[in-house]
Amino acid sequence: MINDIDHPRAAELQGISEILDNSPIIYKVVLQDLGAEVKDRDGGADGMGAEQVLRSAIIKQREGYSYEEFAFHIVDSRCYRSFCRIGITHKGFKKSALCKNIQAISPETWEPINRVLVAYGQEKGIEKGRKCRINYSATYPFALLTIQQEPSEGCWVL
Repeated sequence: MINDIDHPRAAELQGISEILDNSPIIYKVVLQDLGAEVKDRDGGADGMGAEQVLRSAIIKQREGYSYEEFAFHIVDSRCYRSFCRIGITHKGFKKSALCKNIQAISPETWEPINRVLVAYGQEKGIEKGRKCRINYSATYPFALLTIQQEPSEGCWVL
């Protein structure tokens, strides 16, 4: 798990992971977007699940990786593999699979994800939800909560 890695980014990802684990409805919302793309549910390779897609989107956006760079890092990094719930024996995902799946999450889906996460932050006293810094990219608008520090230019608020 991420807990056994002694690094500030690993601690940050562990915090985000705990928030996501406490908000499982988010994965159901993402699955609706991914399910629209599936034509044959019985065939094909072992693809990405909704949880893996969302967690991959979070890392890709936070780090600013291209899909090619991210495909390398997700295979190379024990921390990223753990956060994205990719098993040790799994070969990882190619850039085309990452791109297709992450881009399948619509802007209309990111909005309720943000609402769920802000509500979680308010409930836990982490975030008041009155102000947040949001990065709107062409692909997916969303922000990430960093529970270890106050919002600043270098951190995301969810």
